[in-house]
Amino acid sequence: MLAFVMPVAMAAITYYFGTFQMSGTIAASKVLFTDGADTSAIGGTVGTGNATFTATGLPMVAGVDIIIDQAVKIKNIDSIAHGVTLAWVSDTFSTECTSIRVILVAPNATEYEAVVLDGSGNPSTSSTSVNMINGTVWVVKIEIHLDDDASVAARAIVLQLSYT
Repeated sequence: MLAFVMPVAMAAITYYFGTFQMSGTIAASKVLFTDGADTSAIGGTVGTGNATFTATGLPMVAGVDIIIDQAVKIKNIDSIAHGVTLAWVSDTFSTECTSIRVILVAPNATEYEAVVLDGSGNPSTSSTSVNMINGTVWVVKIEIHLDDDASVAARAIVLQLSYT
């Protein structure tokens, strides 16, 4: 009896899995990076899925404070608010960097520190997300200060956007 049941069962399993189809859609991101006024000037590009931002042409001048007011924008195109967090994905800038601050600027000009690179070149990312109201556009501001005797080398900043 078992010799008869096993081939039939195997045929049924093979048929089921051979005809099984899974359907569905992957939702597009509702919070995303878009170009800002300074994006092209700093060699900025928005990555696939609008969830990453890379700037490769940052002005790196020893002993000078550099402020990039609108490195990139973040848009919440959803109908609800979302908690937004930026993460630093770049290399460290070693000890020649006095500080780099990545700041989220709300439409009302309120600033929220997202990432701070300290004097040892180690980034600290804000552990709290910023509540981004639906339909709003925020900007990412970057402030850079290199030591007076810094050896200026090409560096890139890579930020990753996430939201809940």
